[in-house]
Amino acid sequence: MNDVMADLVDGPGPLLSGRVAVVTGGAGGIGAATCRLFADHGAGVAIVDVDAERTTSLVAELGGVALGVVGDVTTDVERIRDEVLGHFGRVDILVNNAGHWVRQVRSFLDEDPELAEQLHHINFLHVVRMTQAFLPGMV
Repeated sequence: MNDVMADLVDGPGPLLSGRVAVVTGGAGGIGAATCRLFADHGAGVAIVDVDAERTTSLVAELGGVALGVVGDVTTDVERIRDEVLGHFGRVDILVNNAGHWVRQVRSFLDEDPELAEQLHHINFLHVVRMTQAFLPGMV
């Protein structure tokens, strides 16, 4: 079998070998699937999540390539950054996946201002803060 055919049958091999990824909201749903895919492609993966049980379970599943960091991306950004960089030494990929959506859709005038602020913190500000924390070492 030639090299082109081998790539089609076996895939191109590890696309992220030697790379390090951080995935917020990484212990469940899309985040967990992203962590698995990155690990399958050879990356070291920092799984950042507020759910300690799910984080520990996914770290055990992925083995030595994974680091679990239990923390809240709205309040623990510096500690998360320090743990990840202390373990891996660098970060190549940042996936700001953590987020929250409330199914109780209300009209704008009926919305609870505290809930709106919480959603703003998790869905927007965490992206800014995590990116500011990691980007200087990525460029």
